[in-house]
Amino acid sequence: MGRRPPDETMGWSAKFPNFQYLVEDISYSSVFPHSDFFLHFASSASPTKYQSEAALWQANIGGAIGAMGAGAGPEKTLFVSSGEVYGAGRAGGWSEEVGARIVPHSPRSAYPNSKLATEFLLRGWAENHAKSLRIGRVFHTFGPGLRRDDGRVFGDVLWSAYEGRDIKLSSTGIAERNFAYIEDTVVGLFALLFAEGQVLSTDIGGSERLTILDFAQKAAKLTGVNLVLPAGHITSGPPAVQGSPPLPDTSLLQSIGWNCEISVTTGIQRVLSSFSGQ
Repeated sequence: MGRRPPDETMGWSAKFPNFQYLVEDISYSSVFPHSDFFLHFASSASPTKYQSEAALWQANIGGAIGAMGAGAGPEKTLFVSSGEVYGAGRAGGWSEEVGARIVPHSPRSAYPNSKLATEFLLRGWAENHAKSLRIGRVFHTFGPGLRRDDGRVFGDVLWSAYEGRDIKLSSTGIAERNFAYIEDTVVGLFALLFAEGQVLSTDIGGSERLTILDFAQKAAKLTGVNLVLPAGHITSGPPAVQGSPPLPDTSLLQSIGWNCEISVTTGIQRVLSSFSGQ
């Protein structure tokens, strides 16, 4: 476990004299200082960043245990979960009373399973110890900082468009997503953090329901590159496409004044502009 001060070039010390920035190697034995807020963002959603199944569990569960053991514990905890905890899309939407349909032993299952287990752990801790907990289940978010090797389809699409290469889809592209630009997602997380209540959970996702094909077509149109589809592709599917995540329910956030304000097209334009500086 190691700590280092923030990079002074970022100017954080001058702008926020009461702000302390720590870098920790999270493990189950980590104990963090007592804090007013604990924002738990682990782990990366990019499949190329997974070191192992154990690393995903350690980042999520280990970070939560570290927070719970921090003296009296943080006054308010925000855990960034994922829309993947609901499992496969189902007709008619979802509810928290309906159990998740996560394939337990797929290559990616450690990600949603570790998120869901951490939700349960933190919720029990918060309710038993009168702690304030927020759970934000983030749906497909994109924005500046997206790396070439991200490994998710929207990353591949945007980097291909930026570099002037053909956008090649390996599937029909009919799976649906509620894409959200990073700025809207961050605003939603902070709106959730400061909302009234002891234990709150909500989805955070875009208001536009698009297929992967729709997203790729927008990127191709903005940059003038070719969109290459697999042989025998179809451009539409049934209302509930297998493999599509459920619709995010953002009603709680909307009730406290949050709305998704940045369109997918505008978000794509901003990301493409940002790549020139990477």
